[in-house]
Order: sequence, then structure tokens, then C-alpha cells
Amino acid sequence: MKKNLNFLDFIPKKNPAIRWEERDSNLVTVLLPHKGLFDRLAQLLFHRPPVSKIDLDIYGSFVWLQIDGQRSVYKIAALLDQQFGSACHPLYARLCTYLRTLRSYHLILY
Repeated sequence: MKKNLNFLDFIPKKNPAIRWEERDSNLVTVLLPHKGLFDRLAQLLFHRPPVSKIDLDIYGSFVWLQIDGQRSVYKIAALLDQQFGSACHPLYARLCTYLRTLRSYHLILY
């Protein structure tokens, strides 16, 4: 029997292998390393940096800072709505898409 899962009940946590730093004004920069064979070749041949720095906007940074391995997606959505109000609407659609993107790049886990 397949159990119905609700995405809002998921609890995201940051991937411990990914480094990040908080800049001034609560903005976050995620440091994404390039360690594969093709990445090494690109570094040698095309002078690609060994680490990409991804600067998150105010909404992405806020969500990133709320991910602590204890808060559910629903709780993060409530905090996001409390902080930014209607500026972040449609709230659940945008948040779920953003979290799926973070997961696709292996930045967060569930």
C-alpha cells in the first residue's frame, strides 16, 4: 500500500558536505565545489574556478537560514509569510519549487 506523502511535512536539512557563509544583511553565499574528473579538466584547460560562489537573494537566504533539520516546509513557509507578507506569494508554489531546486543540486536533504 502506497502512503500519501505531503511535501509540507518534509523536514529539509543542509547537506553537511556543502559549505556556505553568511554575508552582511543576512544574505547567504553557497560555496559549491567542483571535484569531478571533467571539473578538473575544465579547471586546467579553461581556468574554471575550483569552487563556485552562489549568492542567494533575500528570499533564498531567508529560507536557507531557516533550514535547520527541525523545521518542516510548512513552518518555513509560515516564517517566510510572516517576514515578507504578500511579496513572496504564491508562497507554497514558489517555496516548493525553490526547495526542489536546492535538492536537485544536492544542497539540501530530506
